[in-house]
Amino acid sequence: MAAPEPLGPEGAPILYAAGPSAREAFRTAGDLARSAKQRLAGAHAVAAVAAIERGAVARVLDRLDVDRGRLADAAVHELGSRV
Repeated sequence: MAAPEPLGPEGAPILYAAGPSAREAFRTAGDLARSAKQRLAGAHAVAAVAAIERGAVARVLDRLDVDRGRLADAAVHELGSRV
């Protein structure tokens, strides 16, 4: 099996090359997990991404007719089941 190619410039992890909205989503996901005293989970990231109103992610979700409010509600519901 071939080794995966680096995703970012000069081998930097892709997170470091992320745009401002993605960096904010990662920060928000971490904040959500910390405030709930939970381990970071995919649902934290989904909730944070659903809150993004501008940028590529928001455009993609809009193009796919994803209701960001319902997506966020579903993520919060999933996180509530972890308590």
